[in-house]
Formats: sequence, C-alpha cells, structure tokens
Amino acid sequence: MPIFNFLKNSLSIVDVIAEYVPLKQAGNYWKAPCPFHHEKEASFTVSPDKQIFYCFGCHAKGDLISFISKKENLSQFEAAKYIIDRYKIELPQEIKDNFLNNFGQNLESKNNYFNACNIFSEWIKDQLLQSPDALNYLHQRDIDDDLINYFGIGYFPGGARNINSLLRFAGKNKLMAKDFIDAGILVSGKSVLYSPFEERIIFPINDILSRCCGFGGRIFRSTDERAKYYNSKESSWFLKGKLLFGLDRAKNYITEKKYLFLVEGYTDCVAMTKYGYKNVVATLGTACTVDHLRLLSRYAHTVYVLYDGDSAGQNAILRLTELCWNVDLELKVIKLPSSEDPASFLEKNHNLDLLIDSALSIFEFFIDKNGQNFSESVLSDQMITGRKILNLIAKIDDSLKREILIHRAAKIMGLSISSITGIVFENIAKNIDDSNLPALEENVNIENNKIDGSTSLEEHIFSVIINNIDKTDKFFVPEDLIEYFSDHIQILLKKLQNIILNNNSSADLFNLFLESLDNLDRDWVVGCSLKFDQSKSKEIFDELLLLFSKKNWRQIMQDIKLKMHNAQKDGDEKRAKDLFMLFSRLKDGIQARGLI
Repeated sequence: MPIFNFLKNSLSIVDVIAEYVPLKQAGNYWKAPCPFHHEKEASFTVSPDKQIFYCFGCHAKGDLISFISKKENLSQFEAAKYIIDRYKIELPQEIKDNFLNNFGQNLESKNNYFNACNIFSEWIKDQLLQSPDALNYLHQRDIDDDLINYFGIGYFPGGARNINSLLRFAGKNKLMAKDFIDAGILVSGKSVLYSPFEERIIFPINDILSRCCGFGGRIFRSTDERAKYYNSKESSWFLKGKLLFGLDRAKNYITEKKYLFLVEGYTDCVAMTKYGYKNVVATLGTACTVDHLRLLSRYAHTVYVLYDGDSAGQNAILRLTELCWNVDLELKVIKLPSSEDPASFLEKNHNLDLLIDSALSIFEFFIDKNGQNFSESVLSDQMITGRKILNLIAKIDDSLKREILIHRAAKIMGLSISSITGIVFENIAKNIDDSNLPALEENVNIENNKIDGSTSLEEHIFSVIINNIDKTDKFFVPEDLIEYFSDHIQILLKKLQNIILNNNSSADLFNLFLESLDNLDRDWVVGCSLKFDQSKSKEIFDELLLLFSKKNWRQIMQDIKLKMHNAQKDGDEKRAKDLFMLFSRLKDGIQARGLI
C-alpha cells in the first residue's frame, strides 16, 4: 500500500527502533537485545540500508510498520496511524484520502467489536451478583469474591428476557444487536436471538493490553448436557493460538519473578492465583503453540509446565518438545499425581513448592516418559522408543546438555554410554541438511570493498591474514576449511600458518614467510597484501570467512557428514564431536550474519 512505503521512506528505522531499545552500531548494522523476547545477547539486528530488522533468537522480522505493529500490539493500519501521529508526518493528499478511507472502515469494525466485548463483560458481572445459583457454585469451588472481581468473572442467564436486558444495557452505549452478533456473543436464529454463552459461568479473556477480546463459558448445572466449555469464535481480534488467559494481569508478576507457570484451563489459573501463584497463565482450551511460547519469552526465560497428571495432560507436555527448538525459553515440567490437576492438588493443601524444586527439563521428561517400562517392552517397541529418544538428543545443540541426556538415556535403556553416543552422532550426521540454504548472493558488500566475480574472496581472506600477521591467534583459517581454497592459495595458506605456528610472536613473520617463497609467489603475496584495505577488523575477517563457508556450504556439509560417518565407524568419537562443533560454529556464524 502506498501509505506504508511512504512512511518507510520518511523515517529511519534505526531512529524509531532506538526509542525502544539501545542500539549499538556493528559494521553496517545496528544491534541490541531483542525487544520481543528475553535475552542477554544482542541478537536483534537492524539494517538501515534495507530498512528491516531481524532477530536471530526468536526470528521476529519485518520493516518499520511491522516493528510498531508488534511492539504496540496494533494492526498494520493502526501502526501506520500511530507513526503518522507520533512523528507528525504530513501525507500527500492522494495518499491521505486513500488511507483515511481504508483505516476508517477498519477502525470502526474493530471499535465496535471491542465495545461489544467490553459492554458484555460489564453486564455479565452484574448478572452474576443477581444469580445465587451461579454465585454459590463459584463459592463452592473456592472462588471467592476477590477472585471473581480480579478476573471479572460473570454469568449469562438464559432466555429472551435476559437477552433483551443486555440489549437495553448496550443501547445506552449506542450498541445494537448486530454488534453482538458480529462479536459472536449473540446468534441470529430464524425468528429469535440466542447465545451459546447462555447459562454459563463466563470468564472474560483479555489481550496483552487488558482489552476484553473474547470469552470462555463453562456450564455449572449437573443437568446441563452441553459441552463443558465454549470459547468465542476466532476472529481478527480473538486468536486462541496467540492469546493466553491471565497474561495481562500476570505479566508484572512474571517479570518480577523471572519465571511463570503454564496451565491448561481457566479454573487452574484461578486456583493458582488464589494460592498466591500470580505469575500464571492458561491456554484457551487448545494446545500450546509456538506463538504462545514466543509471547511468553518476552517476559521470562523459564516456564514451569503444570498440566493435569492424567495421560492426556502428560501427552500434551510431550507435544511441547516439538515446539521449543527456536524459542528462547527453558521449559520445565512439574509432575502432578495422575489423579490430580493444579486446582485439586492445591485444594488438598499439597506443597507445590516441593514439586517446583524437583521439576525436570522438558527433555528429561521426554526421555523419562518415553523410556518407562523400556526393559520390559518387546524389541520392536524398544526400537521405536529408542529412536524417539535418540533423535531428540541429536537435535540439541548444547553439547553439555546433550552429554547429560546421553547418560540419562543410557541408564534408562540399559545401554553403554559409548553406544548411545555413537548412535546420537550418526543421527546428527543424518540431520545435517542444506536443502534450506539459498545460493550465495553474487555481490556482497564488506565495508567499501565489493566481493564479486572480479575480486577473489579467497584473495581477500588471504590478504587480511597477511596484513594482520601479528594477530595470528585471531586471524586463522580452520584446517578443515583450507582444503576448499584453490590449489595455489591452499598451498600458501598451509605454508603461512605453519610458519605462524612454529615461530614465536616476536619474530618478523611476514618476512619469514616471504623468504620461504619463490619469486612468483612472493610477488603475488606482496601484491595481494596491497590490493585490499589493510585495516580489517576481526569481525570483517569472520564475515569473509563465513561468506567463503557459505559459498562452499553444500560441499562442506557433504564432506563433514562423510567425515563424521567415517570417524564414528573408526570409533573416533572425539573427531566426530570436533567435526560437529565445526559444522555448528560455521552454521551459527552464517545465520548470525543473516546469510541464511
């Protein structure tokens, strides 16, 4: 849309984002800790040239409009309006007319939705106070008046008379039946209005800005045979896969504690709050999603998963292991007795703090749960279970965590640590896949020097080493990468690095190297040393080396895979680990610089 392009061309993305996070320049980019998830490292990168941002931790990405939209929790239209007002931007008349027309329609629809939700939430609170049956039910469940007020819990009495009462109340705020139909609160039948929320205890659901955007209804009469729970229908402003019950109230407690509890339902969330655990949130009757985890990572680094102790709850935890790879969160599992849920556990005055202290990492839980009764299982089941466990361990990048889990798996499965390690590294080799790596861009700017078809990337790398020969501990090409250089430079690199390794730092290494060369090579080295800007930093050298790795990535990946296989076949576990660490280091470096 023209308005978006106009705004992006009118402002510097660096200036805008710098108002939210402390950006520091790093070469051609600006970096900071990510504003969208909890982290200590500066993995959030802004490109002023391309006017985009990207986080290598949580993978948040986009442009100026996207940043404001995410940070202020606004739609694209609202973000544009926010930018216009905040920075007092004058729009050309044509763009202004077009924008106001589209924005006005979008804003009216949104305002009507939120107004309907807000009015309904006020009305149901009043109805609860006038409904002894519903109020007594809550009190019997140990949900007292303080909790009712804290969560805004209400009740929707059934019948046409009560719907008319709602509409009369709404009419005072200039809302009509259509607004409640559009919000999914009322449904238009053949001749009458009705609501799926009738005769239910109602839990208002707020977004992170504390705006009521939907509802969860629960039956409470023993004779009611409808589904126990009913949630608002999905809409642009109510997405169950992105909303968490209680987060708007809990976020300050979460930030203070630096951890939170994740439970499965409203009543568990209410019960946890009653017993003093206010840093708690709940999913909305659906499975936890990656979006949920990314949202939580903005407020804390540790999540205690507290699901029901039955098989359904435990299986839901197992599914979480598939979601947590690209989210900066540590998930820990609190194991409840099989007959308990968080509410029933606390109501019996059990000590939850003891279970918190013994919580398992989600990976430990996965191994323990899948490994139950392993020794008593038949061989085919053992093979299936073993593959599940070892495939999980192979996905873990942290070498210490991987080593600990290998020992745990070996104990559960009754196998030797060396055999488990061998299978894990075979799986690592199989998992190395370059199918999602795009081709290297033909032209890559590094400071003021262009790497393209007329200028050899290999020469550039060599020149940086030779011009920084006194800093050889930093400017070094790994042995397993040298073989991918052209024959001529490969020979020179090996000779140069051999001289560096066999002489002390005070020696005149440059002249020692020149003296070891014939005339042709000497001339080439001298020319190469002068061909490029000599003032290259370690960062630029790493950039060049990673560009070279990226350029040869497919071949490097295939060769490392083969070498790892051969090392494992020969029983050389140290060599296999070293190769994997080299692969991880190169891949992480390439990703960190936005090259893949």
